[in-house]
Amino acid sequence: MRKLLQWLLTKPIMWLNNTMASAPGREAVFESLSLLHKNSRDEKNKQVLVLPVSLESAKIIIFSDQHKGNGTWADDFKACSRNYCAALNHYNSQGYTLINMGDSEELWKFKINDIMKVHHETFIAEAAFHPNTIHKNFWQSRHHLEKQNGCINAFQSIL
Repeated sequence: MRKLLQWLLTKPIMWLNNTMASAPGREAVFESLSLLHKNSRDEKNKQVLVLPVSLESAKIIIFSDQHKGNGTWADDFKACSRNYCAALNHYNSQGYTLINMGDSEELWKFKINDIMKVHHETFIAEAAFHPNTIHKNFWQSRHHLEKQNGCINAFQSIL
């Protein structure tokens, strides 16, 4: 039944997504990025990490919003796990820096220990970029992390 529903609904849902999804305009994106860069130079704003890179030679891979779950039907990431690990292993072997922009784990739905059990191999692949070539951002899920005792310690234990 699940496969039938997926087959029937994939095209109309993708059409709706492509038709109704919002996409920020180029000017709005550059204006936002310029403001962020300007604010990052302010001494009071120590939470912004500015990475000195040369655009001509930088080797950077950026991921965001993986939404790793606990392996059940509600885990949006489960089907992508193997490909994600393969991509991380490839980029790490090529000397890339990994930037994980946040919202990587579904901390509002699942406990971090459950996520780490199911997606342990992805955390190992991310940790392989350590120490100077991984930057993991928790800003989007910070309030969820504060509710989960030891979350940051759990991530750091892998690193």
